[in-house]
Amino acid sequence: MRICDQFKLASGAKVNHGKSEAMFFGNWADRSFVPFTVRSDYLKVMMNWFAKARTCTKTWEERVAGVQHKLSMWEQRSLSIVVKNVVIRCEALMLLLYVAQVWPIPRSCTVAVTGAIFRFIWGSKMDRVRRDTMFKPLDKGGKNVPNVALILMTTFVRGCIKLCVELQYANSKCHYVLRFYLCPVLRRMDLVTLPQNAPSSWTVPYHLSVVEQFLHRNTFDHRSIRQWSARNVLKSLREKEMVDSVG
Repeated sequence: MRICDQFKLASGAKVNHGKSEAMFFGNWADRSFVPFTVRSDYLKVMMNWFAKARTCTKTWEERVAGVQHKLSMWEQRSLSIVVKNVVIRCEALMLLLYVAQVWPIPRSCTVAVTGAIFRFIWGSKMDRVRRDTMFKPLDKGGKNVPNVALILMTTFVRGCIKLCVELQYANSKCHYVLRFYLCPVLRRMDLVTLPQNAPSSWTVPYHLSVVEQFLHRNTFDHRSIRQWSARNVLKSLREKEMVDSVG
């Protein structure tokens, strides 16, 4: 607070104590000496919830509910599948991509958002074509419906790997945390060559275990991992899809 007061003298910017909140973790959990509202349940930072438990699910459930509300409003219009795809990309996906840079989407939320998308596509709960086929591009017999679950997971995985292996983030706290957990995983899969003189863990927490599972399910060229982008990863996955026959 002394540093904030000094900054106020130099810049004129003042911390609003009445609107500020704090939450303490670990050895600090029983402290309450700041002039803010001290929260013990959840705290929202940059539109994402943080807490001691169920943080990831709470954040995603709130965003998925927003997507369901937006799509239900668009359902009142008579639109073609092509236009509905545009609505999904611009309205639904844009609402979710920001969270995907922080939290991996849980399976329950994946099911909910995918269900909402196909109810919007068909106007009912009954699918007329297999969803795997609908996700495929037109030249492979599909309708190019955005595979939102795959896009969101790819975004999260790419963000973790970027912070872990790219040198421009070498001074970031996130870089050291992610290297601690992900370096053994990336080395075992022969995806990167990293020095082994830094501390590392052989157990991976839940929100990073999805990165390991994603890499195990899909094969990638280790030579290009440092140049990965979410778009390139999606492109490489879609190139492996088989062509469906069109009735």
